[in-house]
Amino acid sequence: MRGKLLAVIALVAIASSCAVASAQRAGGSSGGGRSGGGARSSSGSHGRGRYFYAGRHGQTAYYYDAYSSTGSRVAGGDGPLWLGLFLIVGALVVSARPRTVRRDAAPDAQSPEWKNVDLGVVEVTVDRATRVEIERAIARRKTHRREPRRVRRLRAMVDALRAHRAAWRAVRVEDHRPMSSPIADGVFRRLATGARSGSVGDDREVLTIVVASRREIVDVHRSDEEAADRVLRAMAQLELREIVALEIAWREAR
Repeated sequence: MRGKLLAVIALVAIASSCAVASAQRAGGSSGGGRSGGGARSSSGSHGRGRYFYAGRHGQTAYYYDAYSSTGSRVAGGDGPLWLGLFLIVGALVVSARPRTVRRDAAPDAQSPEWKNVDLGVVEVTVDRATRVEIERAIARRKTHRREPRRVRRLRAMVDALRAHRAAWRAVRVEDHRPMSSPIADGVFRRLATGARSGSVGDDREVLTIVVASRREIVDVHRSDEEAADRVLRAMAQLELREIVALEIAWREAR
């Protein structure tokens, strides 16, 4: 919508410029014979063209107005302006086309982005009431509008989850070493699929965060609350350029 508005504004602005330029050209042509000494004019018998020559301070300016046999004016100097108009409007329309790129989509398996990535996994089990509180906290969280969506999702979830640490009922942490591109892609997709599937006990909600990062997240050798909190804090410090892929999923009782 914004792109279309800019296109319309550009159209109106350039059309106005063309009209002003045409009016100025017509005025200059009409006044050419009076602007300085040595003015002369001539007219043709078929096209009724009028030529004006005006000399002023040693400078020479030529003006030409052409009228068709029917009396309608042909503006010979507006072509470049209209060409520029169509080029600018066309560029704005193309840039305003909706984009279908999925910002959170993982790269292809053979993408060099997977090379030597670090995979971190944190899984936290809470009760249903705590999940509701976490989601409410995320909804109330104030974020910068320019903060990338992927980073915003990750940091909002980490902050809300850590704020409710007292309600954690179980945790699981995985720390994977850097690996080659095809292996890293396969491991991430397996972990992401597992985050969305599986059975959960009554009144239990399991949140899983899987992050593939270009830089090391953090080294942990345990799977307890302290380790989970360390990994979460490290995840929240990642920048957009460092996050290769991200999966955040709830798994609830069925």
